[in-house]
Amino acid sequence: MSIGEGSKFPISGFGAAWNRGLIADATIEIRGSGLVATAYGFPGLTATLVGTGLYAIGFPATVAAGMRIYPHAMGPEPKGPTGAFLGPQGSGGYAGSVPGFNVHMSHVGGQSGTALLSTTSPLVNPSGAVGPTGTTRIFPPTGSVVNLQFLASPVTRY
Repeated sequence: MSIGEGSKFPISGFGAAWNRGLIADATIEIRGSGLVATAYGFPGLTATLVGTGLYAIGFPATVAAGMRIYPHAMGPEPKGPTGAFLGPQGSGGYAGSVPGFNVHMSHVGGQSGTALLSTTSPLVNPSGAVGPTGTTRIFPPTGSVVNLQFLASPVTRY
């Protein structure tokens, strides 16, 4: 069964959205050297490192006409010896860090069930007299997390 067929809520973490669309949530945890440690959120989700800072995302194909994926980068969170996240530190601040990288989606194909996720440097690389060359793809820091929100819409593009 693909996304959009049959019952939508409360099955498999999917929920009904406006205009009979679907909304789903997923998480990708990054291990050292950019490798995917875990990808979870709904059945059929896959994330594979295919190049420096480039991940092939697979998900169940949608019957709906359009798919949007909104990525959100989260920095590594320190964990204690039991694996639990560390709580407030010092004067009430939380142990945690800014992501140190940006995330972008491209080549999103709802009916093929594929997309590309790029993790890029937050800084523009100078190239001397020619001018800046833009951002470059990088491996996210070890322990980073990328959250993905999927929105499948039955509205066709015009």
